[in-house]
Amino acid sequence: MVECNLKTNSKGLTFINVNGIDTSEIDYFLYTDPKCEPSKRLIDLPSNVSDHHPISMRIKCNITREQQSRNSEKQKHKIRWNKVDKSRYEETISRNIGDFIERISEHYATRYVDLDTIEKAIKSINKGKAEDVFGISIENVLYAGQQFKLFLHKLINRMFQDRVLPDIIKTGLLSPVFKNKGDKNDAKYYRGITVLPILLKIIEFILRIDLRSGSLKLQSILQKGFTANTSPLNAAIILEEVYREYMDKNYLSI
Repeated sequence: MVECNLKTNSKGLTFINVNGIDTSEIDYFLYTDPKCEPSKRLIDLPSNVSDHHPISMRIKCNITREQQSRNSEKQKHKIRWNKVDKSRYEETISRNIGDFIERISEHYATRYVDLDTIEKAIKSINKGKAEDVFGISIENVLYAGQQFKLFLHKLINRMFQDRVLPDIIKTGLLSPVFKNKGDKNDAKYYRGITVLPILLKIIEFILRIDLRSGSLKLQSILQKGFTANTSPLNAAIILEEVYREYMDKNYLSI
């Protein structure tokens, strides 16, 4: 106690032997803070059924509450774009995006994406959907103006030039969605829906163009699903007509 500069105070006997007599003081606080008040023995507690008298101590201190706890972040509200001043938003983005455009070089050694393809990719994404993990929705890009599209144009081409996809845009926001069957308290009756970053969706649209042009050459002419300008219903109608023809004429069909 002397080496650690610890102190205690006597508050009376705290241990009761089998005869019901207070015999010794074996419960105590050790402290160094001079702001601590002397500890007290609590003897009038009907709930105490042990063979020790509980003791208490008060410590004077100041507790500061953080403005915002990390574990209790405020819920983000979805932006109502029909009430946003879009011209002012575009002006703000255009004013601050110029420096970033100048930092991106324009040497393209591999796949080059024109600005028209970027605009088609942006328009292909449905509006009114959930925000990604960065709090960005397609409306943020759609109403950002032409300067921001030029920035995306250079940024995406630089990614293709370096053949690098940053890990930061590979992060998705996973949300469990109930399957409308089974026990709501059982995790197996939920499916995970992942919201991808907006930039990754734009890049996927561009890559889909290249992949589609190559896959169509290898695809069977009989495939109707996942094919533009056609549908499995087209093949189903032919099959239905053949089936009805065989049934009407009582032909054996295999």
